[in-house]
Amino acid sequence: MPRRCPRRAPPPYTQIDAQDTGWTATWPLDGADVRLTCSMGGTGKPFRAARRVEAWRGNCVALGAAAGLLEPLHPIALTLLLRSLAQLIQLWPAGPEAPVEAAAFNRTAAGALQGARDFLIAHYAVAGRAGALWDDRRAASLPGPLAAKHALFAARGRLPMYDDEVFEEEDWAVMFDAMGLMPRRYDARADMVPLAAIERHLAEQRARVIAQVRALPLMRRRWPRCGRAHDDRRARPPHRHRRRRYGRLDGGGRACPAGPDRSKHHPDRIRRDRHRRRR
Repeated sequence: MPRRCPRRAPPPYTQIDAQDTGWTATWPLDGADVRLTCSMGGTGKPFRAARRVEAWRGNCVALGAAAGLLEPLHPIALTLLLRSLAQLIQLWPAGPEAPVEAAAFNRTAAGALQGARDFLIAHYAVAGRAGALWDDRRAASLPGPLAAKHALFAARGRLPMYDDEVFEEEDWAVMFDAMGLMPRRYDARADMVPLAAIERHLAEQRARVIAQVRALPLMRRRWPRCGRAHDDRRARPPHRHRRRRYGRLDGGGRACPAGPDRSKHHPDRIRRDRHRRRR
């Protein structure tokens, strides 16, 4: 339910907080914090993840939540929707019947949803938090592709990637590392590069990231107070043709005397005369 934020800028990101019986997601929306709690034995509506067997059937195509539902532990719904739209455009049929295109679309949509589901399951499988929910999820068997990813990353930090993956290899590596899954040994190919070169490369990457972050605009310029956007019109340069209190601006950005000017050489007079001649 929405909650009023304190007198400060709302955070520009989604925050997920783990609890003993579930998790709580917090989104910034219009100056308020919107919270969603998913837990065992809660008082809300029950949730069940599922997908359609055929997202494209006949002349009907299901997209987004109509094709499948996953728990909102990660903001993946929009990505799945955009991927489905792109795939539909690529397979747009030339006639009313398109069984080949429909089969290809259903295969891609199913693979994308299964990959996103495995990514969410991995959060529970490698989380070290204690609790009835987390203990139960860790003890559950993993799907085949996820089990292969987990085993290879835990062994040497590598990840097998499959067709129709929604997340990139970097996303999986960051998630496993953030959850505390440390590989037992590093990739042997790393010995081919001198340690000094690796350290220099990482230092350069760190410097680029810091420079890009510092170049971003500050949030307080846009959200100085809760629920009210910053009016930055004073910081904008005046429009070239905007009237000002001390006069007008001509087409070249030069100030003209205040008040009407009857001179035939005045820019406003010249523009009016040209307009009359066109008419």
